[in-house]
Amino acid sequence: MELEYSFCAKYGEVGADGFFAIIGGGLDRINGPQLPVVIPSMAVVMRISVSPEEFQTDHRLRVELFDSCEQRLPLEVEFPVPHTSPIPGEAEREATFSCAICMSNLTFPVAGDYEFRISVDEQLLGITPLYIRLLAAQQEATT
Repeated sequence: MELEYSFCAKYGEVGADGFFAIIGGGLDRINGPQLPVVIPSMAVVMRISVSPEEFQTDHRLRVELFDSCEQRLPLEVEFPVPHTSPIPGEAEREATFSCAICMSNLTFPVAGDYEFRISVDEQLLGITPLYIRLLAAQQEATT
């Protein structure tokens, strides 16, 4: 399996047809007014390609959130990857699986670098970075 892409958005969903809808996509940094920074709604949207050899095998997708000190935050999402069947006449073609992991009231205790680690069967496929910082006015008031 291979992570084709992943990104953060304010909101995301994937329909049964595989099309996704997002609002505020492409987030890679968030300016917070104070610590902790609480994000009311956020999604990690991704697409994973599945090779024909992996179609009928059970797999588990996991998304975890880590801070810059390698500490895992209290977010861990895990679920089975849906089984895929080859398309008639295209048995050698990879299939794709899209999903949006939606989260509410995600809390970042300190400013700095964070990353969503995306893995399948405990094999890291990729990382989606996110930088949290205080607004400039807040930073000046604390120094």
